Amino acid sequence: MQVVACPQVQFVSIEDIPESIVTKEKELERQREDLLSKPENIRERIVEGRISKRLGELALLEQPFIKDDSLLVKDLVKQTVAALGENIKVRRFVRFTLGETVEDAKAEAAAEA
Repeated sequence: MQVVACPQVQFVSIEDIPESIVTKEKELERQREDLLSKPENIRERIVEGRISKRLGELALLEQPFIKDDSLLVKDLVKQTVAALGENIKVRRFVRFTLGETVEDAKAEAAAEA
């Protein structure tokens, strides 16, 4: 349910996001007009904050849990680990879209890369 509710999610965690995407996002942020008038040291901190937020939007574990938005998915996993006493890791996810074929999904993934 979480993956379906958050269509922008593409990765399990921030650590899974390729460096090329992080670099691209940083370049896009640095070129935004609202930052051009800021001093360099402040500009870098603003860019880092925006990048952190953007990468959090792409990572499943950084998403607010859809049934309780005061809780992040990673915190829910930690709570479940504590309650069950078993180690739980989210390693991957797959999103199925009604009417989408395997070829459509592969073409979309190739277009994003």
